[in-house]
Amino acid sequence: MSRYSLFFSGLITLIFGVFMAFAGLPFSYIFIFSGIIMTVLGAFLKPPVSVEPEPGKKFCWHCYQQIPADAGICPHCKLKQ
Repeated sequence: MSRYSLFFSGLITLIFGVFMAFAGLPFSYIFIFSGIIMTVLGAFLKPPVSVEPEPGKKFCWHCYQQIPADAGICPHCKLKQ
């Protein structure tokens, strides 16, 4: 998830909270507060670094450990790939 998607979803949540406040609906302050937090975090957080497996390896779908690329069963969790 990029920081821009968090920024824009925060803006949408904030606008929805303001709409709820003008409509007189209860709990609009929750949407306004969470929209402000999401917008600020989206503006200042760095996007996460993508993790790539080493050459000739892949990640297990169940335990996320690096295993050989041709493995049919994970040696860590013993589940089928």
